[in-house]
Amino acid sequence: MQTIVQVENRLYQVPLAQPLGDASHEKHTHFELVMCIVTTEDGCTGYGYTYTGGIGGTAIVELLDRDVTPALLGRDAACIEGIWSDLRRRLHYVGRGGIDAFAISAADIALWDIRCKRANLPLWKMVGGANGRARAYAGGIDLDFSREELLDSIRGYLRQGHTAVKIKLGKDTVAEDAARVAAVRELIGPDAHGGRQLQMDRGERPARVPGHRALPAPVDGGTRRSRRSGRLPPYDAAGGHRRRRRRKLSFRI
Repeated sequence: MQTIVQVENRLYQVPLAQPLGDASHEKHTHFELVMCIVTTEDGCTGYGYTYTGGIGGTAIVELLDRDVTPALLGRDAACIEGIWSDLRRRLHYVGRGGIDAFAISAADIALWDIRCKRANLPLWKMVGGANGRARAYAGGIDLDFSREELLDSIRGYLRQGHTAVKIKLGKDTVAEDAARVAAVRELIGPDAHGGRQLQMDRGERPARVPGHRALPAPVDGGTRRSRRSGRLPPYDAAGGHRRRRRRKLSFRI
């Protein structure tokens, strides 16, 4: 039995070089990194984490300290699935998302870290991965970047060897979004025959959600779906009903 004997929770504030924002959130001046460090009786330590855009980290650590840690101490760290289910039930009254999901995820990652260390295997093998490789994209919180700042960030991704990039949309006008897409596509080249992919994260400004539309025309011959067809607040049931009645957004870029 891999008995958990110690749990330590930490909160770090990570400053940003400049405030970052998108169409759905307030400006981020810093990120919060929440660590959950779990140690077993034989000295094996697992490190788990979650993060926020600068709000709520203190509440997550408090939940870890007061409610998650007591539920971990004395448990068998190998019983990851059982612990996860028990934590979900334990925290059910404060919701099935939000800070409880952040707290559970930090503890869960720490337990998986212990399992992987004991097996001397990376996580992708522990969960049945085939070859340890997956195509990834690079992206950032770049909605407030000027055109040149945006292109500079894309150039950095390309220098790192990325073949797929993602940008934020959600400017005040569709024309501004279209111009940003066109500029990035011109920089990275066409998407035909295995070329570089351009993806988009379309967090919507609230004023645009009720009547959002696709970009009016193709910018070039590459085709990629936007990541989302506009965010709605979770409490907007009427907006969700309207959204379901419409065809999902897709356009050419």
